[in-house]
Amino acid sequence: MYVFSGIPTQLNVASTLSISAGVQRQTGGFMSRYRILVAIAVLALVPSLAFSAGAQQAATSARRQEYRTVYSAEIGSMNYLVSSTVAEMQVAMNTVAGLVEFDSFGVLRPSAAESWTISTDGLVYTFTLREGTHWYTWDGQQYAELVAQDFVDAMAHVLDPATASFSAHHMRGTIRNADAYFLSRADADTPDMSFSEVGIRAVSRYVVEYTLENPTPWFLSILTHSVYRPVNGQFLAEAGDRFGTDHRTLLSNGPFILTNFQPQVERRFERNENYWDRENVNIDSLTFQFNREAGTLAPELFMRGEISSANIPIAIIDGWLQDPEREDLVFPNPVSMWNFWYSFNFDPQFAAEFEPENWRRAVQNINFRRAFFHGLDRVAAHMTIDPFNPERQLKNTMTSPGFVSVQGVDYTMLPPLAPFTSSDLFNPEAAVAYAARAMEELAGEVTFPVIVKWPFSTGSADATQRAQVIEQQLENLFGPEFIDFRPVGYPPTGFLDNTRRNGNFALAEVNWGATYLDPYAYTPPFHTGNPMLYTDISLPAGSAYQDLLDAASAEVLDLDRRYNLLAAAEGFLLENALIIPYRGGGGGYGVSYIQPFTIPFAGAGLANLSFKFAEIRDTPVTSAEFFELQDQWQEDRLVRLREAGQ
Repeated sequence: MYVFSGIPTQLNVASTLSISAGVQRQTGGFMSRYRILVAIAVLALVPSLAFSAGAQQAATSARRQEYRTVYSAEIGSMNYLVSSTVAEMQVAMNTVAGLVEFDSFGVLRPSAAESWTISTDGLVYTFTLREGTHWYTWDGQQYAELVAQDFVDAMAHVLDPATASFSAHHMRGTIRNADAYFLSRADADTPDMSFSEVGIRAVSRYVVEYTLENPTPWFLSILTHSVYRPVNGQFLAEAGDRFGTDHRTLLSNGPFILTNFQPQVERRFERNENYWDRENVNIDSLTFQFNREAGTLAPELFMRGEISSANIPIAIIDGWLQDPEREDLVFPNPVSMWNFWYSFNFDPQFAAEFEPENWRRAVQNINFRRAFFHGLDRVAAHMTIDPFNPERQLKNTMTSPGFVSVQGVDYTMLPPLAPFTSSDLFNPEAAVAYAARAMEELAGEVTFPVIVKWPFSTGSADATQRAQVIEQQLENLFGPEFIDFRPVGYPPTGFLDNTRRNGNFALAEVNWGATYLDPYAYTPPFHTGNPMLYTDISLPAGSAYQDLLDAASAEVLDLDRRYNLLAAAEGFLLENALIIPYRGGGGGYGVSYIQPFTIPFAGAGLANLSFKFAEIRDTPVTSAEFFELQDQWQEDRLVRLREAGQ
């Protein structure tokens, strides 16, 4: 899917033809030159294709409003109350309607709820559901009416520790007594608490009420997350552990129904003709076909008219931009608020051959971490995605620029973050000095060179290239005495389970996105005791970070003060080199038959995973049309937001 979750930066693609895939930079007198050559991963340019035949086939699909794409990494679960990956959550975003939703202009609007009220103290949200909406099985059979109890049953399932939901943190600390209830069930020494004490109840068949721990102005945006979506309790109980394992073990009350799921073959969705807002569902069907070489073959399949959109790998982008049939079809993928960073593993669980205990001791040292923080050339790394304008996607903070502001000052320019936002983190001379200091401080405790295990997905051509670029760049900078950088490839299917989720990495490229409109939404990966234990900041930093975070979390009335406190906590991460910021989501270059600005939009969350509102054109979007559509969308969006009072 071509994903849009941020306002793109304009880039004149045609003007970049003469730019080579390399970068030359002068930083503090230190000259570094890195060339991302096709020799890194030789991929032949796709042959000239008969685009007219492909266009005819694609136009036929457009008239039928059929979206087709390919993918190489199979999802592990479709249980949206547990899932944490984008691909997994995308199923629910298209099949299960929540209480509210964002439209293609970023306007928050009613969905399963037709209306709601908020108490004067900001603690109680009461939603009235649409009567007469139903759950449907995979074959379109009506199963049951959607009722308030479905939202209660869903939360009870999420807050059961046995469920092991990766997204339970969205409720704990937000919903009254949700955290206390979870802990009472998780800790045998804590007295059990009744779920009736948790801040959710079905007031009547069609009215559901939420009570919060504290006033939470962004609560409505939280509700758009898949973990707050309803479930039919009877169906969930009958399915048991099989819930969400295939199309037969899911129900739909949303715009599409999952009609077929064959692992490593196909996922197919068809429009739910009984959906309450059927008139805003333009696409008839969505077909995701498994192909191990999806990332490489997608551009050719697009030209043949076999799929609706594709990203253009950097290895072939020059060929496209020099081909008269294709050059006008390429446009820059927008940069989203989603965030990628380089994560240290503070609790390594990898094989003995990579010396996990040696890494554990080394990564505790601040100068060891600062060597990486200032030594990793992110521009060189990112040229594997965008060789023409790599800086447009880089970020120097965890929270994205433009996310929120304080008295007209962007959050990333608040005092604790401004020094990082305003500077180039890459400082090779400082990095070498930090490395020398670390080796001196760790002498006798750590064996050098330290092995750095870096996992990457073999299903991604740019990730494969990036691993090689980073290996070469860091080892050239530090020499053989400091580190032994070892990239290790893993298949795309099960990649997270085999790497990040089980601590099988030393340093890795990871990602996280804010799912509601508050900077705190960027922090869960670093919480003490979070499910991703290997990024728990308390392991190297004690309680210092969590204390700062807790102080910010406790401030719920004065948002300016809250944001300043959150900036102080984030500044602590950066000052102590506990994370290495990298880039925003999206980026690179793509081609598409989808009218890009009909995709649901939100500054935070998962809205852009939905195909509701989306429209497929008879012809591909050209680069000129893209920017025209973008300008018109920006104008229309302001009007729609004003009309909605948002």
